[in-house]
Amino acid sequence: MTSPRAGVLLCALLLGGCVHVAAPELPQTLPERWQQQPLADAALPAADLRGWWRAFKDPLLDQLVSSLLEQNLDLAQAQSRLKQARGLAEASASEYLPSLSAGARSVDSASGRKSYFHATLDAIWDLGAFGMRDGLALQAQGQAQAAQAEVQALRVSQIAELLRHYIALRAAQAQTQNLAAQQALDEQQVALINARIQAHQMAASEQEVLARRQQQTRLALAASKLEALRAAQAVAALLGRTAADPAWQSPAPQPLAPALRIRQVPSDLLRTRPDIWRAEADVLAAAGDAAQARARLYPRITLGASYLFAYDLDTHRKSHVD
Repeated sequence: MTSPRAGVLLCALLLGGCVHVAAPELPQTLPERWQQQPLADAALPAADLRGWWRAFKDPLLDQLVSSLLEQNLDLAQAQSRLKQARGLAEASASEYLPSLSAGARSVDSASGRKSYFHATLDAIWDLGAFGMRDGLALQAQGQAQAAQAEVQALRVSQIAELLRHYIALRAAQAQTQNLAAQQALDEQQVALINARIQAHQMAASEQEVLARRQQQTRLALAASKLEALRAAQAVAALLGRTAADPAWQSPAPQPLAPALRIRQVPSDLLRTRPDIWRAEADVLAAAGDAAQARARLYPRITLGASYLFAYDLDTHRKSHVD
């Protein structure tokens, strides 16, 4: 005949096992077509939303982005946090598994006349009933997804920042070349004006006007060189380097993005956005917190067993207790 205590325990086990917390269903009613449909042009290449910088067809830029993804310190930290979050998510699954512990020690009696050798074996199993285990899993899943969203957001922002500084570097180099050519033309014009002044074909005041223009050109040229140095140093900082590569200082054509055709529908674009990933992660973490809070309103059910082996070192007698 079942005792009342065993009956209560059995009912609690059944109730706790019946409670299951599932991940919340997020709305999937996303737009499937553009309200303002772009003009279709079969001649335009399709846009690559993940490797979009390759559309510039600049080999050096491709190398810089590859180095950025490998050497950027901020991105490395975010990836480390993602690895930690995934590790914690895997560890949370084992928190409610049965655990086994063993120990051994020598114990003296209260009178100090006898000594015993004790060996213990303990087993405990927290069932995580009433949704506590599922809530912890949802919470860990949300934290891991939030860390993944952080990595993706940082990846997008760092690549965009690298491209911005790289384009600024090429623009400053092109501006430097133009100003250097302008400076050479000014010097030629100075020689021409001096010759005309000596021939009494031009007033000496024209020389002052040209001198002011030469001064403006020199100042603009210095500012353009400084901007190129700043942009190159910014690229180096993004790559985790202390100095810019001399190869970047060689002028090259400024990268220009060609016209592209977007084939992805808005729903696909939304699913690639890091802020959408982070919002979904927050929903999962909140669902896990709610499940754990609800489970704490119920008793915590834990099963345990213990085995003790005792050996009398004086009389060489042994005994055990379950």
